[in-house]
Amino acid sequence: MYARYTLEYPARPGAGQDRRANFASKVREVAAHNSGNFIWSKGLNEYSDLTEEEFVAHFNLNANQNCSATRPAASQNIDEILRGVPASWNWRDFGVVTPVKSQGHCGSCWTFSTVGAMESHYMLKTGRFKNLSEQQLVDCAGDFDNHGCNGGLPSHAFEYIMYAGGLSSEASYPYVAKNNTCSFSSIDPEVTVVGGSVNISTSEVDLQVALFQNGPVSVCF
Repeated sequence: MYARYTLEYPARPGAGQDRRANFASKVREVAAHNSGNFIWSKGLNEYSDLTEEEFVAHFNLNANQNCSATRPAASQNIDEILRGVPASWNWRDFGVVTPVKSQGHCGSCWTFSTVGAMESHYMLKTGRFKNLSEQQLVDCAGDFDNHGCNGGLPSHAFEYIMYAGGLSSEASYPYVAKNNTCSFSSIDPEVTVVGGSVNISTSEVDLQVALFQNGPVSVCF
């Protein structure tokens, strides 16, 4: 198995033996997991030669921010909340979960979470897929306590989209995985947010209801 995977060994600066050791360790981890009794499988990608610490540093995953709720959901009795909500629901079965994208070497996961939700809701509303712009959020949402490649929050990004007048398409505002000067024009937006967003704190019940009643949800942890 190791020989098969070394054919696609990532070319990355650094100590060669360390990189190979990291990659070999990851191959063993993947093989052990996939031979077990799990309902999901692991795989290898271009980051499989990184240590956990290097991976965190590469994507700047240590950025800290306060998550301020924009409009908290009201608390209710759990049985009342779950009335009519199925025990299982998967929006992928309905074709409205959009393709996976790569954020590259930029701590912009918050933009992809936001845009993924926006794309899914656009599909729910129109039946069509529209590839929307993460880069606009990287460049332009700073006034809403977001910091481009240094982190941000989807709840704040939804607020920005609402007040800015909308979100551009990927074609008109392409992703470059770095901080740039904002070049959004009010004539560009393809979609917008109306009425703000709702933050769910740690309630899995509220998340279950929101997911079923409203559609795909942006999650941060």
